[in-house]
Amino acid sequence: MGYELLAASLDEDRARRYLWGAQTGTPEVRRPDETGGLPWRVFLSGVEGERTAACALIEQSWDGTSDGTGAPIITSRLLLVEWAQAAARGVTWSTLADAAAGLRWPGPEEGPARPLRLDLGGLSVPSSAAELAAVVDEVGFEWTACVAALLTAGHRITITADGRSLPTPERRVRIVDAIAALLPYGCRHWLSGASWTGDSDHKVQLTFAESARTGRTAVRFGAATAQPADPGAAAYLAELTRLRAKGWTSRELVAHLLAATAPIHWSDGPAMLRVLREVDLVDAVLAAVREGTARIEDVARVFERQGLGRLDADGHRELYLFLARTARPGGPDRRDDHAVRLLRDHWSPGLPEWLAGSVLADPDPDRGFDRAFAWLDLLRELHGPGSGPFDELLAALIDQRRPGPVAGSRQRWIGVVVLAAQQAFGAEAAPADGVLIAQPEIGRAWAFAALAKDGPGAAVLDRLLRAAAKERLPGPTGWLRFTAYVYGAADDRDLRRGDAADFGTAIPAALWKELLELAVRHRRPLVVSHLWPSYWEVARGQQGPELAAALAAAAVHLEAAAGQVRPEYAAELDLLRLYAAQGQAVPLAGLDRLLGGEAPPAPGRVYPRRGSGPADAYAARLSERLSAAASDALWQRTVDALLGSRPDPGRWPVTRLLAERNVRGQEALVRTLDKRLLAGEAAWLELGLPPAVTAALDKLPGMHSLNARNKVRHLLQGPPAPVQLGIALSDVHAGGYPIDPTTELLPGLLRWRTEEVDLLLAELWYRARPLAQHLYHVILQTQGATRLRLSLLNMAHQEAQRQEYARELLRYDGWYGTAESAESAAQPQDRRGIFGRRRRK
Repeated sequence: MGYELLAASLDEDRARRYLWGAQTGTPEVRRPDETGGLPWRVFLSGVEGERTAACALIEQSWDGTSDGTGAPIITSRLLLVEWAQAAARGVTWSTLADAAAGLRWPGPEEGPARPLRLDLGGLSVPSSAAELAAVVDEVGFEWTACVAALLTAGHRITITADGRSLPTPERRVRIVDAIAALLPYGCRHWLSGASWTGDSDHKVQLTFAESARTGRTAVRFGAATAQPADPGAAAYLAELTRLRAKGWTSRELVAHLLAATAPIHWSDGPAMLRVLREVDLVDAVLAAVREGTARIEDVARVFERQGLGRLDADGHRELYLFLARTARPGGPDRRDDHAVRLLRDHWSPGLPEWLAGSVLADPDPDRGFDRAFAWLDLLRELHGPGSGPFDELLAALIDQRRPGPVAGSRQRWIGVVVLAAQQAFGAEAAPADGVLIAQPEIGRAWAFAALAKDGPGAAVLDRLLRAAAKERLPGPTGWLRFTAYVYGAADDRDLRRGDAADFGTAIPAALWKELLELAVRHRRPLVVSHLWPSYWEVARGQQGPELAAALAAAAVHLEAAAGQVRPEYAAELDLLRLYAAQGQAVPLAGLDRLLGGEAPPAPGRVYPRRGSGPADAYAARLSERLSAAASDALWQRTVDALLGSRPDPGRWPVTRLLAERNVRGQEALVRTLDKRLLAGEAAWLELGLPPAVTAALDKLPGMHSLNARNKVRHLLQGPPAPVQLGIALSDVHAGGYPIDPTTELLPGLLRWRTEEVDLLLAELWYRARPLAQHLYHVILQTQGATRLRLSLLNMAHQEAQRQEYARELLRYDGWYGTAESAESAAQPQDRRGIFGRRRRK
């Protein structure tokens, strides 16, 4: 009613593990000629508890005896060959079954087992391969290949009858072995198969059975089978189909796979596919290259075993590109010596062209640049500095006629490649010089790239300048001279008209910092002037405040190097900084430094003349740049900045000249003065307004007395004219225009004689008495006017005495005749002071 181990020539525990591991159920039929009848043959590579693999056959059959109930007894026989021995000879399941059939097994009644001797050297592996290949063709290559592919994905396969009769047990052994033969032999390290299994749960991966249990994949014998859903299994089946379609016979395929005895893990589908492809090694490696799974060892075997004779031009290119990528997997700083050796030992003259084509076909310009630079370094290592292949690759990379990366600019990409080659390889990159000087677009791109990468170096610039001077070039080379000027390799006298424009007035916005730093470092102030449109665009953009701060730090150094154009240059830097500040208050530092070295102007009104000095040069450049900008708001900000918060006689000539040069400057000045004068800031009138500005102000609401006010200022600065000044002051007072006697009248009156002041006061007394009273009070309160106060007081006493004397005389009736009295009474009142001219009869 059970099982026991009767005899064993190996460790009994190990024997039991294998014997019990092969039990899959009890036969439902007793006759061997019926489907599912004994013998059952199970082939195992290992069982639970075993640490090493083996090639084991467990055969179950009726032994012709019965138990006490009359039931027939099943005997299981185990034939086990260690994996190393089996793999060394390529023992298949079929050869093992044939060997077992030829042995005389001990019977159950013989007692302790004697060791069986199996001559492995007598097994014919080639004939076994041929026999298994014939089975593959007989059963059907497509069906057999599909079942084998399913095994690579870990499926447990049950082959069912599908309503047709199944082959004999012996034939079924050949069939499962043939399926396994379409896998690398190393898969038998884990693979198991059986000619039939019962209905018990088991782990045999490939077997015939009545039906498939849950969790197993059912395959109908010889019937069409669905394509594997697993990508790895599908790839394996596709490769088998491709090889067969290419002309490889089943015998060739089976022989190749049986020779691959290195163990392969059951989950390593890519390794199984790689072994299969090695039957067509060159094509297999090429396919792996295309899939990104190739290894340098595989390529090495191609060169060692087969060579590349069977490959077409595309195959050659792809294989060598793989070697190049492997030789420099992460750019020039990483390398694979094995790949470098293969490239050196098996050099192909087409490699430079293939490398260039691969780089230029890459849609990512940055990745293409990194790869180009790495491969230039690779060819330099393979053939030494200045080699032909190096020059060939560099020339192909920078050939503008070839399609290539276009993100941003093809010219920019070429310029960056040339610059990197010059910086890394020095004079070896000299062949690229001709491209730069012959194609200005690439040259400018190279120059811009150099700005962002610490420059090309003096040696390169000198080489380019000498080359440009020798050749007749179809395009301009001003960009080159200006580049040399920026880097201090050329002087102002080396520049020609239009060089800056040829360099590019619309430089990339990101490079303005580098250009400004170079201008300071090499004392090249005119860089900003030459590239004015570019800096103007930066000033109006988001980087404007940053530019303003940078100009504040650089202006002193740039102005110091500006030489004879210092006023003009100070004007440009001040205006650019003012515009870049975008409404924030900034000082006109350049103008202040310019005026700091000038003698201060004399007090009083300032009437500058055009062409009279630095102020005119400063104003002229401001007017030129502001006119080009055509912005009323910027004109206003500039005028406001020039005026400052209080009158400055030093700056006023610039402001006045700016207003005289351009109507927009005049309008801006009028707007600002209108606000300030209405706010009572009359001191601005002391500076001397241009006539056009005065006329414009006088037309504005609330400014009708401005002419009178200007007349007051003029009279105070000229010879004393008490009557005229009194009339002008009364007009100002009548217009409601505020006037401060302390600051605006008294300083000028202190220069007058007392009689003249008294006459003015008398005139004001009759025309604008509140103003006269205010002026009397100011003279009384001002410490510096004490002398004038005392003199006026003395004159007032004398006048009072005269008036008293006159009243006394006028009371005497006989002093004058009647006619004379009438004539005197008809005369107007004398409003002149006591020292005025007397009327006489």
